Amino acid sequence: MIDITLVSVDMINCVLDWGVDDEPSLSDHRIIRAVIKLGKPQPMHLRNKKKTDCGLYKSRVIPRLADIDNIEISSVDEIDMAVDNITAILNDGFNEACPEKVIEPRGRMVPWWNQARGSLRRETRRNWRIHMKNDTDETWRTYCAVRNRYTSELNKAKRES
Repeated sequence: MIDITLVSVDMINCVLDWGVDDEPSLSDHRIIRAVIKLGKPQPMHLRNKKKTDCGLYKSRVIPRLADIDNIEISSVDEIDMAVDNITAILNDGFNEACPEKVIEPRGRMVPWWNQARGSLRRETRRNWRIHMKNDTDETWRTYCAVRNRYTSELNKAKRES
């Protein structure tokens, strides 16, 4: 049997390790594992349309649209030029009234963290709050059991990564 993995020319230098896993996969194919170094995520450029300054938009767009109100159109090319001009005016007004914001990705990327560990952490924090509210031996034992399970799972994941 042949297992094939494809990678683009741009990504070939990001593949640090590759191999076919011996673990059974419950399929007629074997699991292919790869370690890929992607680097720091790129910042995103976003606009919050709900925060558009409508007054600024109108003050930028209306006078410029009034300037092109008297243009006489006599051909298809002139229609295309007028549409391009109006589109540019509207886009420029929007870009001024709703500026782009650069959002940097937050958080530390760690290979051992996953959704299940996040759920365990939330459960641990929830049990801590319950114990602080009720302050009984039973809530303390429950909290300790959940905390120990979370800590054990986290340490195991860190060792294996």
